[in-house]
Amino acid sequence: MVIKGSIKSMHAIFPEKLFMRVHKSFIVARNRIIRVERNKIILKNHQVPIGRNYKEALELWMYGKR
Repeated sequence: MVIKGSIKSMHAIFPEKLFMRVHKSFIVARNRIIRVERNKIILKNHQVPIGRNYKEALELWMYGKR
């Protein structure tokens, strides 16, 4: 999905349980994640980088651990 506007404003609209900001330029839907590798998220047809500032929050969101 391509959306015109700031990532910050879009992230505020999407439900937190279903969507996560994982990089300064990317928000992902939990149900579209196939797997999480060291520094990237694998989706069906794409790979999305995980920003350093988002990694810990992503692990907590996905797995409930720190």
